[in-house]
Amino acid sequence: MKKILFVLLLGIAFLHYGFVDTLDVSIPTGADDPTEGDNRVRELKRAFVERLAVDHTMTAVGNTYDGGTVGYHKKLTLPEQASDPGNVANTVILYSKNDGTESSLYIEDESGGVKQLTQGDNLQLLLDEEAAVQATAANQGQLLTMDSGTQTELYFKEESDGDLVQLTSNGTLNTDFVQLIFDESATYATQSNGNIAAFDDSAPTYAEGYTVVTAEITPVDATNLLTLRGVVYATGSTAGDHLVAHIHNGTTAAPVTGCVGTTTLYAGTSCITPVYVECQVAAGGTTEITYNLQISHSDNNAMYINGADGGRKYGGAMSSTLTITETKA
Repeated sequence: MKKILFVLLLGIAFLHYGFVDTLDVSIPTGADDPTEGDNRVRELKRAFVERLAVDHTMTAVGNTYDGGTVGYHKKLTLPEQASDPGNVANTVILYSKNDGTESSLYIEDESGGVKQLTQGDNLQLLLDEEAAVQATAANQGQLLTMDSGTQTELYFKEESDGDLVQLTSNGTLNTDFVQLIFDESATYATQSNGNIAAFDDSAPTYAEGYTVVTAEITPVDATNLLTLRGVVYATGSTAGDHLVAHIHNGTTAAPVTGCVGTTTLYAGTSCITPVYVECQVAAGGTTEITYNLQISHSDNNAMYINGADGGRKYGGAMSSTLTITETKA
């Protein structure tokens, strides 16, 4: 009974304090029994091991802690500091401080310069403006900020004193990509008759199509390019018939130039076929444009979208899609 009580009290002490052995600098006292000295030394060692094990690997082999990874960091726990610690010569200090919202990671260099490295769970990179580019060696690049003559911009210096590439302009990343619009529809539809676009040398019209997906985009620049990509999952009732996908600007009768794609049905109603269409056009303005992805049948036969004659397939996971990508010209 006494042994059980001791174990319970030991467990309660561990939950309360977090450690089994107390690190008490006031013991042993001069009045303690000298024969208890070996016990106090063992307690001291265990107390140190417990505390080191919070952030370090402390794996015992028997009663010793001499393994190859003993003392290695397994993590780094940095309690939040109320203020910057103050610079120390020939030293870099890494610490945690509240940025006004939550604890974040900071670094302070030997001259007292402080940088915030994280914001929440996001890494934050702050680069001071450089007056000149440093030389780079083979297999080495340099990311830096410099004055472009207008404002501070981000640059990349290639290896072995190669080209200096400006990565941003007026705070915007230098890339051809501007924006992407994506819309989809998993709606099952049956067209018993109609929506006929003859398999001949005439373009399919808006009136001849069934609208599957609609997407809107507001171009950033009138000179930019819009790449339109559509895919319609459909089938028909008769092998050898043609399915035609076409994209229209609003309800304009003619399709967007080049935006027509077709496929041939090799079987009947069980042959669900992706019909692809892709083209590129100039934005032409900065007002909203509506694009309609349509599907037509070459003959007056039944047509099924996002499924077959028996209904929808794959639980709505199969979707017809329309993607619009705006890029710089």
